[in-house]
Amino acid sequence: MTRRAPSYTFDADLELINAVLTASAAGTVEGFTKVVRLGDAVFSGTVVLDIDEIELSSNDELYTAIVQGSTVEAFTAGTIQNLAELSLGATEVRPGAAKDSTVGRHLLPFCNIQAGTVYEWCRAYVAISGSITTGIGLRAFIGKTRAA
Repeated sequence: MTRRAPSYTFDADLELINAVLTASAAGTVEGFTKVVRLGDAVFSGTVVLDIDEIELSSNDELYTAIVQGSTVEAFTAGTIQNLAELSLGATEVRPGAAKDSTVGRHLLPFCNIQAGTVYEWCRAYVAISGSITTGIGLRAFIGKTRAA
C-alpha cells in the first residue's frame, strides 16, 4: 500500500536551499548562502527535500543532506553541529546498501538541541562524493505541517 506523505506549507523565509549541486556546499537560495534563525528555545521540525534530479550513472555517487545548527549566524568553525542527516545516492555506496535514491519528496526530522546546547541558527549542507557530472537538483525548506 502506498501512503501519502504529510502536506507541508512552504514559507520562503524557511527555505534552506534551491540549487543544483555538483560539489559539497552549504545551501543557497538565488545564489546566496541561506541561514535561518530558529531562536534560543528548543525547536523540532522537518526539513522537506524535493529532489528534482539525482545523478547515479557511475554507481558511486553519494549525497548526504545535512541540517546543521550553529550558535552563531556566521557558522564559524567550532560553532557548528550536524543536527540530522539523510544519505541519498547509489545503493553501492549508501550505508546499509539502501536502494538507489529517486527523485521526489524526502523528509528529514530534526531538533536544534544536542548534548544540552541549543543551536539558534540552522542551514542546509550537502556533502557530495563520487564521480559527479550533473549532480543533484534539490529544494529544501523547513516545513510547516498543514492541518488535515
